[in-house]
Amino acid sequence: MNAHLNLTDNEVNYALLSAALNNNESVHLHADRIVNRNHFKLLYDRNPTDYKINPKTGEAVYKALSDEFGEDNFRHDYYQQSKLSYDFPVNLRKGSIIVSSLDKSNVLSSIPLVSVDIVYCERGIYEKAKGWLDNNNETIIKQE
Repeated sequence: MNAHLNLTDNEVNYALLSAALNNNESVHLHADRIVNRNHFKLLYDRNPTDYKINPKTGEAVYKALSDEFGEDNFRHDYYQQSKLSYDFPVNLRKGSIIVSSLDKSNVLSSIPLVSVDIVYCERGIYEKAKGWLDNNNETIIKQE
């Protein structure tokens, strides 16, 4: 079950290279992307203007592109931080006064929540997909 923990870097690199060179390997495409640095390319990164129109912009863009060019050509990465995690106790005078870090620091309390909403595209169709997205972006974002 944990045999992979015993593998050396050389063994992993050899397996990646072998799979990348052999079209019959089930993981050929993924190995080729790693070995030849042919990874997906950033196509869309949500911006504040789009977000105001549609908070699920990345999802809408991913779905529209997948419908037009095929789901296997795109990846959607979404993460929304649920709460601030910068609240910790601060000792002001050697144990006599302890306050919240958010009460003590204006900087910590003003750090925005992390929000990621990105769509990546397979490099082989990047230019075509980018042109299509540029022409349809406004319509896609306005969709619910």
